[in-house]
Amino acid sequence: MKAKRIDSSIWEQFRDEIVALYQRQTLKQTMNTMEERHGFKATENQYTTKIKAWGLEKYANSTMWMYVDQKTKKRKLEGKDSVFHIRGRKRSKKSIEREISRNVTYTSQAQLLEDIPTPEGIQVSTPCDKSLPIALRQVYTDNLPWFEFQRDVREMMTQVGVPRLNPGDDMVDQSSSQHKLLHSSHSTTEMLKGAFGLSANSGPPHGYGNMINMDTGSINDLSNLSFRKHTFGKVLPSALYVPLSDLGGLSPSIFGSNEMIHQSNALHIFMEYFVYMVNNGTLDPSYIAKGLEFLSRNCESSLLPVLLGRHSVSVKIFMRKIFPSIVYSGNTGIAKAIIDSGIDMSNYRYPPRGYSIEHNHCMSIAVGNEDHKMVELLCKEKFATEIGSGIAIKLPWDLGNLDILRTLLLFGADPERFVLNRARGFPLIDAAASGNLEAVYMLLEAGANVNSYAPDHYGTALQAATYHKHLKVARLLIEQGADVNVTYRTQRQIPLHAIGMPEYSPFGIAVERNDISLVQLLIANGAYVGGCVANEVAYSHGPGRCPLHNAIENENADLADFLLFSGADINCRNGFRCGDTPLQAAVRRSHLQMVNFLLQRDADVNAAPATSSGLTAIQAAAQSGNIDIVRVLLENNADVNAPAGHSGGLTALQASIINRHPLMAGALYAAGANLNAPPAHSGGFTAIQAAAWIGDLDLLKDLIDWGAEINGPTSEKSGFTVMEAATLSKNMSILGFLVENGVNINASSSESKVSRCLAMAASRDWLDGVEYLLEIGADLGGHYYFDEDSEYFLKYNALGWSIYHENITIMTILLDAGADVYGPVNTFDECALSMGLASAKSRQTTRLLLSKYQDLEKVCRENNIIECAIDIGVQDFEIFKMLHNAIKGLPKDVYDDQIQETWNILPMGTCYVEDISFTQELMELFLKSGVDINSRDNHNTTALHRALESDQTHVFKYLVEKGAEINTPATSGIGTPFQAAIRAENIEIVSFLLERGADINAAPAEIRGITALQAASINGMTGLAIELLRRGASVSEPAARKDGRTAINGAAEHGKHDMLQLLLNHYDGDEDITVVCDVAATYAEKEGHVEIAEWLRKYSVV
Repeated sequence: MKAKRIDSSIWEQFRDEIVALYQRQTLKQTMNTMEERHGFKATENQYTTKIKAWGLEKYANSTMWMYVDQKTKKRKLEGKDSVFHIRGRKRSKKSIEREISRNVTYTSQAQLLEDIPTPEGIQVSTPCDKSLPIALRQVYTDNLPWFEFQRDVREMMTQVGVPRLNPGDDMVDQSSSQHKLLHSSHSTTEMLKGAFGLSANSGPPHGYGNMINMDTGSINDLSNLSFRKHTFGKVLPSALYVPLSDLGGLSPSIFGSNEMIHQSNALHIFMEYFVYMVNNGTLDPSYIAKGLEFLSRNCESSLLPVLLGRHSVSVKIFMRKIFPSIVYSGNTGIAKAIIDSGIDMSNYRYPPRGYSIEHNHCMSIAVGNEDHKMVELLCKEKFATEIGSGIAIKLPWDLGNLDILRTLLLFGADPERFVLNRARGFPLIDAAASGNLEAVYMLLEAGANVNSYAPDHYGTALQAATYHKHLKVARLLIEQGADVNVTYRTQRQIPLHAIGMPEYSPFGIAVERNDISLVQLLIANGAYVGGCVANEVAYSHGPGRCPLHNAIENENADLADFLLFSGADINCRNGFRCGDTPLQAAVRRSHLQMVNFLLQRDADVNAAPATSSGLTAIQAAAQSGNIDIVRVLLENNADVNAPAGHSGGLTALQASIINRHPLMAGALYAAGANLNAPPAHSGGFTAIQAAAWIGDLDLLKDLIDWGAEINGPTSEKSGFTVMEAATLSKNMSILGFLVENGVNINASSSESKVSRCLAMAASRDWLDGVEYLLEIGADLGGHYYFDEDSEYFLKYNALGWSIYHENITIMTILLDAGADVYGPVNTFDECALSMGLASAKSRQTTRLLLSKYQDLEKVCRENNIIECAIDIGVQDFEIFKMLHNAIKGLPKDVYDDQIQETWNILPMGTCYVEDISFTQELMELFLKSGVDINSRDNHNTTALHRALESDQTHVFKYLVEKGAEINTPATSGIGTPFQAAIRAENIEIVSFLLERGADINAAPAEIRGITALQAASINGMTGLAIELLRRGASVSEPAARKDGRTAINGAAEHGKHDMLQLLLNHYDGDEDITVVCDVAATYAEKEGHVEIAEWLRKYSVV
């Protein structure tokens, strides 16, 4: 179907905007933008035809670039620099060089004998003279919103009962157009002391955390005022953030250093700063609330109603941002007045870049304050009936009465979902957990699903009520159809940190909580009582005890009898068919009464052990040393020689020995226990290995006398030979006894394949054991770890353990015995030197190990030993000198790599060192070794970048003084040092670089890069932006290629109203200002800056 024709007058109406959009967007994006903004629909062919008819080409062709190349060279010979505008766009020098390299070849240059005519769409001019004094560049600020607000302050203060300023004290005189950037490290506190005429040494701020001591302070406490940037939590000098006029315009100097500040002046200044900080996002909500309270306390009449009479954009922004604090204060009158003033708060949301929902969600604040009147007002004004669920927020059923819950439900709150960021059904479940019967009833009446399941929060409402033993709530829920067998019917994935017991059925919970009344209620209503936890998913969350187990562990014989009568399996397993039986569990806890109870009801006395660390009943009794239970079990035909469980299991005899019950061991031997029963498959011991492990020489002798095999087998996994077990007990007598009785000294466990005795002795830091084992020929190569159950365990060989313990004596003995310094000494595959630097960090250890390396090159080709020392935190400069001297003689390529790789982690690698001279000494060492101070690492950062990133200002300055280039160009992802300093809001470095000629117009990084002015704009550093504009910064510099923002769009996106006005005052681009503002408005709107978006769309140049 042929597209509908669009009249040419309509095309002309949108021409400027289409051209502006097409210059920076794809054709498809341009079409979508026009449709979204104006409902203008045209086909791609229609757009293409019209763009061609307008003579608009987005990209320059090769002929154009040949002309640019020729023209640039010709003008250069004439001593002229050049600025090119191509297709209406100013092109940067960097982009021109890039396009010439792509489009102009040596051959094409050679073929050009005559000048190329100027192609259509290209303009060339001479740039402005940047050598002009900076003071001659004027910046217009009279119309900044903050200054305009200052002009309103006098009238407003008069209306609220504060007298006008005296003549001559005018703080908003903007007659001068010059602005001075105050390169100051002082906080706003100190700056305001000067402004008030107080002495500079009148005392430090009373804490940078508070803007002012507004809890009890009067206006004369303004000397405590400070500016804390919430994003970083550090105090920043206001001069680079607040747009300062001439000093006479901001700082009344009529007060002597000892004079009291007149309240009207103080209130003016406080009000101005307070509004500026609120509107530009430099105060968090708690400070906003304190500021409002302070103003109210120090004004004779209500300030905010008068302020509402001002209809400026600044006031609207201010009102929107203070609204949560007004809600917090409980002043429904002011809240209503703000809404009635035309500021639509019903869609209020703090921008995503702001604070957490608990602080700024108005309905949450009102509910948390138990403020029913405010909740009612917000509901009537169509605020969302949703609340947060953070720790600071009280939920409606936790309050003294239920009026708030009733109101929320009346105004349409979803009974399933009105608590934000929680699972469906959370309100009913949490109300049931609280035991609030009326709240539960109200939610059910409003339509809450009685069986909604929250896997991280109790499960269902019935599970929650049962967990907290709320019988009446449980009864109501069952009457309303609650599933009494939830989790038995459906597999549930349970989070690891769930609240309550969501993996258990209500019945299982009731038994575990030992509540007979709830048990009876649930059984009467059909609860299933015959099994364990529901399924494997539930068991994966925890141990999973079935109801009968819980009754046994609670020693509740009546409940256990009731469960058995109701059909529970007396031999059911804990967990998912793999845990203890009730009898085994009772024996483990030495509950003799419950053991007899179960045996009398025919519990299986020889039931197999659990899969992991399981024990039969008699094995469990032997482990606990309870001879009475062992006697009862033997009387009931318990098998004294039942084999050990698969993993971590023990026979009865092995269990008695490993748990140091020698009398029990003797009794079991007398009862026929097998002395040579094999160990468990994993983590087991033979009887003789167990005796050696606990260091019981007498028992060991008895076992051998009775016929125990001294060289018996080890477990397939995590087993120990008898020599290894003896070594770990640090018992020299046992070691000697074993050797005398023919033990295999270097026997290995099934898993390790090599004896670990020497490594074990070193792990215990046992010098005598190490010397003895070396004397009898123990293997040097085995590795051992402290704790195989730990997630982070490390295996070390003997040398590794001696380094770990920094035991020079053992280390020397092992090295003299031939310990390998080149091979890995731990599971990180570190050689001895690398581990020595990481673990010991001592000169003695380093010197000893270095002396043992005949071929250090071999080590250094695989490891950077100096970088390793930095990585693990060595802070002794002498060690670095030692290492540096050691590598001096290596081949040049190895030496250079060691030096450069180490330089590439400085100074970030030493940012933890408190001694600020240490890093400089280290860097000096490498600079003297020939490293390039401006070299870049694999991430394209220089040492300057890394000093800035690690907040080491002293190192940054040191590097500059040493000749580091401050204007290194941006790369694909890394900006210039100056851009990075502004982005990081490191004001000291920003000032330092400005004083040394930092390039303020340097091109940004291609990915997420920002120019200096763009960075200042995004951060709201209005004072710095003024200085950059004075020095010639361009507002219209394009955004970075990927994820970049122009200065105007960045300021709009971050809600910086004053910054936007400043930038628009000095907009120097070719794009129509209306289009620029419209695009910026889109960014502002997306982030919730509604008033700024509206202001931008109505903006016009005066």
